[in-house]
Amino acid sequence: MSPRRSVADVRLRWLAGSLLALAGVASSFAAPKAGDTAPDFAGRTYDGDAISLTAYSGKVVVLSFWATWCGPCRKELPILEGIQQVAGKDRVQVVAINIEDRDTFHKIAPKMKSLQMLVASDTAQQAQDSYGVNGIPHW
Repeated sequence: MSPRRSVADVRLRWLAGSLLALAGVASSFAAPKAGDTAPDFAGRTYDGDAISLTAYSGKVVVLSFWATWCGPCRKELPILEGIQQVAGKDRVQVVAINIEDRDTFHKIAPKMKSLQMLVASDTAQQAQDSYGVNGIPHW
């Protein structure tokens, strides 16, 4: 066996092992499938209160994960607010979940208080992990 082949063999084995390890990590953060019960936690309010989806039982709940630096996300927010206004809070609850750090969320959230949709934060990535979100925009 030539030295070149053994190095390639080692690299190939390392790559295969790494991909298997990543697949195991990714599968632990798999998004719920159709028919699954939605994870209950949907972020935290500006005041730090947990948002529980069970509070919106009987309503359509729309979750959107977003960040201030995400152009498509910023374009989507007014559309989601429009859905919330047209459908009404008695039928639909839109939850816009910011994925940035606490300081960024605390800067932007007060500017969004006039919105009818609920603005949330997920700095600990708990909701993102529960829903299999690993990048944004995420639909």
